[in-house]
Amino acid sequence: MRVLVTGGSGNVGHHVIDELYRRGHSVVNADVVRTGAGARAAAFAGMRQSWPANPQFFEVDVTDYGQVISAMDGCDAVIALAARPSNANYTEEDVLRTNVTWRNIRCALTIYRRCSTLPMSTKRLIVSPFHPNRPMVLFWKETSNSQRVASSISTDRPERSYYLMLPRCIPPPSVPPYANARPCKHTTAIDTAGVVSQVGFMSRYYPSSEKVVELLEKRQPRHAQILKFYSGKHIRYWTSRYELCGGSFVENTIHTVDLLRYFLGDIDKVSAFYFERGSDDGPEPINMPYVYGVNYRFASGVVGNATTSRVLTNVKASRGEVLIISDDSLIEWSTDEVVENGESVWKAADGARRSAFAYQAKAFIYAVRAEDPTLVRSPYGPSLNSLAAVLGANASAEDGGNVIDLQDFASAR
Repeated sequence: MRVLVTGGSGNVGHHVIDELYRRGHSVVNADVVRTGAGARAAAFAGMRQSWPANPQFFEVDVTDYGQVISAMDGCDAVIALAARPSNANYTEEDVLRTNVTWRNIRCALTIYRRCSTLPMSTKRLIVSPFHPNRPMVLFWKETSNSQRVASSISTDRPERSYYLMLPRCIPPPSVPPYANARPCKHTTAIDTAGVVSQVGFMSRYYPSSEKVVELLEKRQPRHAQILKFYSGKHIRYWTSRYELCGGSFVENTIHTVDLLRYFLGDIDKVSAFYFERGSDDGPEPINMPYVYGVNYRFASGVVGNATTSRVLTNVKASRGEVLIISDDSLIEWSTDEVVENGESVWKAADGARRSAFAYQAKAFIYAVRAEDPTLVRSPYGPSLNSLAAVLGANASAEDGGNVIDLQDFASAR
């Protein structure tokens, strides 16, 4: 098989190509550099010496659709890894443009349809976790992990499979790369194509989250509360600007809102009031609200409140709480512990704490291996309710706190 690897000159890319050669495939590398650089350059050179041939190389800008399609010519499969690894050596605008524009659902499905002459039974498009400033290559920093990832990606049966790492749902419509995005239409296209999808709501994958779900099976929840007091200054320009990221409630609190949905089901109505930041309040370049006060009603009848604060700029005094209140039960969730009525009912074992990204990636890889999409807790279509819940909060706040029906709101997007 002839396989195109975008970003093949990077760390994970080298290990993926190495694994593909071990399995007898031929490789095309599409990247901005031919061999990679940096601290791992020597290790990469040694790895390439063991390859039966050097991959055919195309210098490609992955944000240019035409260049990507040209590189795909004659290939049977695509493994997409290309991304800016951080904003340390690139402008934030370039990181966002490169990592988000290439990894958007519309582009993925366009490429998928481009290969429509292949039998549907042998095609799979797999959508994996991604964050604009922490692309997949950063999920596995160590060589040993990269090798395991390479083995998982280069599965024993990669025939005409299409691996594309895509972002958490679709960011706010105000974000330039998604100005014309239509998430609901993407959902229909994904369902029609039989796509296995996963988006980046990591909190669902913590063992502590599983414990709360287990507890709630025997309880009648009535109320939920999110409290997030952020402190410190923003470290990225685009996450400081309301027009670029949709504000802290969209950019940050969406993960916790989605966690409540994992516990309690879909949200159907939202109302919100924000304490807006004055044009001269600073500090630069922040122009987002000081406080986000949001009320939710879940389809089950449960009511929820979420407060996100960006007031504590110059001190280290942050706080976060997630509470689920049922009849005679007050459950406090955190990544490492679950407390009910003041008593610990679950706690992570010493040394057992893992990154949420690792839990999520593990679930995705297992789902791919087992060809079982139910192993993914955050598939694309249902996750849009979380996106609607935070964008709906913005819309309500901009409309004076009026109640927003999320089904009507999502249908209009």
